[in-house]
Amino acid sequence: MAHRLLAERTTHLGERVEIQVQKGARHWDQCHALSAFLPENSTVQWGRMTVGIRCLNAPHTRYLQALIRAFGHYWVPRENLPAGTELTAAMLKRVEGELSALPRGALRERSQIIGKIASRPLRSSRVLQRHQLKSRPLVSRRQPVTLIASGQGFHIAREGLAMDEGTEGEKVRVRLHNRKILSGYVTGPSLVNIHPPTVP
Repeated sequence: MAHRLLAERTTHLGERVEIQVQKGARHWDQCHALSAFLPENSTVQWGRMTVGIRCLNAPHTRYLQALIRAFGHYWVPRENLPAGTELTAAMLKRVEGELSALPRGALRERSQIIGKIASRPLRSSRVLQRHQLKSRPLVSRRQPVTLIASGQGFHIAREGLAMDEGTEGEKVRVRLHNRKILSGYVTGPSLVNIHPPTVP
């Protein structure tokens, strides 16, 4: 019963899911109908979970421990790659493995990887992690940029040179033609805004 409930709730975790439920007592006196449920605010994920078993004709509830493992595919580099490499589809290969054993921050989808820049050397056949990749900079050091300041009823744009490299949302310094230095946030290619981007 607990196994069936978890099997229904974990299909999204991987191409194949293994569930091991702790064995409970074989008999439950005076209970004629059992129902499995997940405790309130439970998040269905791999690893260890708690499953409740409720007796429908009596005020009895028990809890069992379950171990959930998920298996599927993810993408890894075909060969060792130096830092600074922009990853393409041809550099990746698909492998099968236990998704629940991957480190936190692992990138499983190819769309999360292609076009990103290696921020450190990458090892062949090793799972890629979020901290190992960065987006292509929208602003480069010493690149001409437009610095924008806008608000209710006004919009000001000044030209300057970026003093830092930055991806979208990162803070960079800009030196104006009068040599004054201001800071802003990268909002697009060669665009820097004085105000931080708003969170949707």
